[in-house]
Amino acid sequence: MDNQEQQSEQDQPARSSQLQEWFDHTFLQFHGPLTFANVLEYFSKSPFFDPQCAHAKLMTRGQNPWDEKELKEFKKSIQYRVRPDIHGTELQPFFVIDQCYVERLEGVETSIRTGTFVVQGISILPTPDIYSVVKNRLENSKDLIDRTFGAMESATMYSQAKGTEWISTEVTRTNAPTTVDTTTEFSWKNKLKNITL
Repeated sequence: MDNQEQQSEQDQPARSSQLQEWFDHTFLQFHGPLTFANVLEYFSKSPFFDPQCAHAKLMTRGQNPWDEKELKEFKKSIQYRVRPDIHGTELQPFFVIDQCYVERLEGVETSIRTGTFVVQGISILPTPDIYSVVKNRLENSKDLIDRTFGAMESATMYSQAKGTEWISTEVTRTNAPTTVDTTTEFSWKNKLKNITL
C-alpha cells in the first residue's frame, strides 16, 4: 500500500466525524420506510458505520451481520445496537443507535457505549460527546466574559493620579419646553404641584 492510500484511509474517520448529517433516498425507495428491523441496515450505508466493526466483518463473510448468535463469536469488537424502548411513529421514525465496544471473556459480556447516533426521519445525526459540549459552552462563556469586560473597559478611564474611574454617562438635558396636558387624568404633575403649594 502506498503513502497516498494510507493517507486517504487515515483521513476517512476525520471526514466522517466532521459530517453533521447523512441520509439516503435510494435505500428508502428499495426497502420502504425505516423500521426497527431495517434501521441498522440503513445505518450501515452511512459514513458513520465503522468498517472494522463486527457487523462489517460478518458482511464480508456473507453472514447475517445482525444475528446475535454470530455476533457472540467475537471476543472483542465494535457493535451497533438499536435502543428498543425509543422509537417514533410510522410517519416520523425516530431511533437511537449506540456504538458499543463489546468484550466477551469466559461467557461474561462487557459493553461500553462509545458513541450514539440518532435517526430522525431519514437523517442520521451523530450526538456530540461530553467533551465537545463542555468545550463549546466554555468557549461561549469566554466570549461573553470578553464582551462584558470590553464594555466595562470602554466605560472606565485610568489616570495615575486617581486610578481607574467610571466615566459619567449622564444624559444631557435640552432646553426644549415640555408641555403638560392638564385636561387628562394623566396630568398628575400639575395636581401634585397644586397640592404642595
